[in-house]
Amino acid sequence: MGFEKVILEKVAEVLKSDKQAGFFCGSLSVICNEAEARKIYHRLTKDRYKVQVSPDGSYGYIFDFVA
Repeated sequence: MGFEKVILEKVAEVLKSDKQAGFFCGSLSVICNEAEARKIYHRLTKDRYKVQVSPDGSYGYIFDFVA
């Protein structure tokens, strides 16, 4: 499985939808509210991914994976 596919499946489990997330320029863009963003962040860090989260200013959050 590719990295993006694995991450998108984890996000879909949290949101109960696979239509609200996608990768753009290496960052994960998710249409969600703050509470859902927190759940996604905790799910990804639980699986040992290092992630920075930022609001995108309009409809959701951007998740950047850092080394």
